[in-house]
Amino acid sequence: MKFKQTFLALIAAAGIFSITSCSGAKSATLNNMYVSDMNTQYQNMRPGANFYIFIERYQTLEVYSDNTYVFTVSTTTVSSLDLADSGNEYTASPTLMAQQKFYGTYTSAVDELDEETINYKLATPTRYTLVQYGSQTGNKFFDTANWTETMTKEAGVGENDAPLYTTGEEYLNQEVTNPLTQKTTSLIWKEAITIAASETTHQFDFDAEATSLLLL
Repeated sequence: MKFKQTFLALIAAAGIFSITSCSGAKSATLNNMYVSDMNTQYQNMRPGANFYIFIERYQTLEVYSDNTYVFTVSTTTVSSLDLADSGNEYTASPTLMAQQKFYGTYTSAVDELDEETINYKLATPTRYTLVQYGSQTGNKFFDTANWTETMTKEAGVGENDAPLYTTGEEYLNQEVTNPLTQKTTSLIWKEAITIAASETTHQFDFDAEATSLLLL
């Protein structure tokens, strides 16, 4: 199936992107890496439209020897999901595949109640990157640390066709509105967040507060 092939190809590309990611310092080494549980969400647009959306998200945390981190949010969204009555056949329309990366510094400490858990305190991100492919949202790549005119164009326009963001700093500090709840929050967390990661399973709980909802 076309969607399945596209999905696997993009996951492979995302894996390469993760492996080659670094803290930004050439001398820094990757100390550890953790992955969250899968977060799933189902939405429908009824009664206005007979349109269904299924979303899967997971997060990874990479920590480096220079006390920098890369926090990644991977999102897959499909619509028009139709499962066969039997077997494994299905059809679906890929609506969005995206990978968001947040870069910053961290401190860490062993959890007082569990010596096999490390509490990583992630400071406010100083850099953000986004790569996305979407049948409705379009293909985009942003890097707030290496902003270009192309990124300004892809970020869209506001009133009087003026660019919404002309610098990476403006994009990094933007406010985003959840189209479902209409709640507005910052793209990046303004206060440090803590990720409690297991040293034995290399897992942590999905942190919804650290995940900005991409437009579908």
